[in-house]
Amino acid sequence: MRTLARWLVGLLAMIGVLAAAAVVAVVYLIKHAEPEKVAVRNGDYLVVDFDRGVSGQPPRDAIEALGRGDEYVFSDLVAALRRAAADPKISGLAAHLGGTPIPAATALELADAVSDFKKVGKKTFLFSESLDGGPGAVALAAAFQETWVQPSGLVGLRGLAIESPFLRQGLAEWGIRADVLQRYEYKSAFDSFTRDEMSPPVRENLQHLIDDVAASLNAAIARERGLDISAVAALAQRGPLLAPDALQAKLVDRLGYGAEFQAELKAAFPGAPVQADAYAATREAPDTDIKIALIQASGQIVPGETEFGPLGGEAMIGAQTVAHAIRDAARTKGVRAIILRLDTPGGDYAASDTIRQAILAARHDNVPVVVSMGNVAASGGYFIASAAETVIAGEATITGSIGVIAGKVVLDEAWNKLGVRWATLKTGETATMFSPNHPFTPLERARMEAIVDAAYADFTQKVGEARKLDAEAVDRVARGRVWSGKAAKAVGLVDDTGGLLKALAYAKRSAGIPAERIPTLVDFPRARSLTETLSDLMNGEHGEIAKITAAPLPEPLATLSAWSKLNLEKGAALMPPMVMR
Repeated sequence: MRTLARWLVGLLAMIGVLAAAAVVAVVYLIKHAEPEKVAVRNGDYLVVDFDRGVSGQPPRDAIEALGRGDEYVFSDLVAALRRAAADPKISGLAAHLGGTPIPAATALELADAVSDFKKVGKKTFLFSESLDGGPGAVALAAAFQETWVQPSGLVGLRGLAIESPFLRQGLAEWGIRADVLQRYEYKSAFDSFTRDEMSPPVRENLQHLIDDVAASLNAAIARERGLDISAVAALAQRGPLLAPDALQAKLVDRLGYGAEFQAELKAAFPGAPVQADAYAATREAPDTDIKIALIQASGQIVPGETEFGPLGGEAMIGAQTVAHAIRDAARTKGVRAIILRLDTPGGDYAASDTIRQAILAARHDNVPVVVSMGNVAASGGYFIASAAETVIAGEATITGSIGVIAGKVVLDEAWNKLGVRWATLKTGETATMFSPNHPFTPLERARMEAIVDAAYADFTQKVGEARKLDAEAVDRVARGRVWSGKAAKAVGLVDDTGGLLKALAYAKRSAGIPAERIPTLVDFPRARSLTETLSDLMNGEHGEIAKITAAPLPEPLATLSAWSKLNLEKGAALMPPMVMR
């Protein structure tokens, strides 16, 4: 009896602890359901810590925001920098950047926003203990008037590199192989499973890509630092540089420590620091009768709805979620145009076509759609983008990859190693076509060839019609080739280079909105209220425990993991797993 009593007491105590924790969580969510706002006074200065990280997609609710920690939302950060540069109360900008790698396209767009402060005569300062996050980080730091580095630090100006894993031999040891069809020689998404090294066409194409991206970064550094681009390229060949060498090369302006930097800020700015996310939450008063929808989509493109794990995990673009957001925006009263911000290596072909069709439907209803590409908008991502009225890419955006791939993993040799035998009954010759227990038969391969050819023909035909290119011109830019944003503009795949603000200018122009009017940017899909969020959580609709506790995987594991959610047998338009350093 005493044991039962102790057990009941323990159970009640546990329930009490859980109830208390739930109350604390609800109070925290209520407190953080709306971003903190701040009153800006004359002489205040904006503060950004780039080491907090930047997310390309806003959180859907307070729980998802909690899972992301203190990451900035990219669109909010760019808008805050642009607005602060023009705000007479804001006297300047102070930032911190350590060893956090900054993707090239993100770095150039942020650097462009920082440059707006200098254009209006406002001071900009950046401090880094060690600026060793790579060329993107150096390009961003170069945009500041005074860049400080600790005397013991490094400046990570160096060349770019692409690394791709090749798993064929390792998988063969386990009896695992891939049976793949691809269109065409540059479409290398499955080469990791079928080859031991890069093919010559892919190697040549990717070398051109990183040469273009490196040239854009070097040009930005040279422009901001008043250096010759050849001098910057030469410095990159011997980097990373010691802080004194970087100072002598004019890549940084001061060597010093954090306390000295803070003293300099106090002397330079009469006001108080204002955090960028708090400033972003204190929005300017726009024209409420003029709206432009902003839809931000990041990750692999998959069928169905976007899964929003509350504490992070792999980013996915659910085709139905994005297509519904486009339709909803087009039907919303007062919405004059749609900006679709894409950051995706591609994914399921049919899912990409679903989003593409939603764009065409919005345009049919006389709602202009402008696509702004982030770090990457390739393959299925480019397929989507090509349907827009205007396509904007960053100079260092990775895009193109017009091609299709399909296949399956084959486990027959693995089963043999394990002593497993399968018995099969079927009513048709292609009934087991997608079974992993055998490679494609000649008949099955013929059917797959027809499926892949049809998908590729559909892809290239639609791109040609959208971009007004004939078949020969499409073939010259397609076959799986990957392009930088700058090169993509030169071959007619995008209309202009730039970022979100350039896309906004095009959207205003297409919608007939005067340049001096400030439209209200409305996020779609609509963020869920705290009540809806808590209701979903109580009903178990926020994902399984495995999803709740998942952290984003590093590349190339993130790409390989995401592939498990695609219908690869039916055709996919995606990029290979690779890391650009």
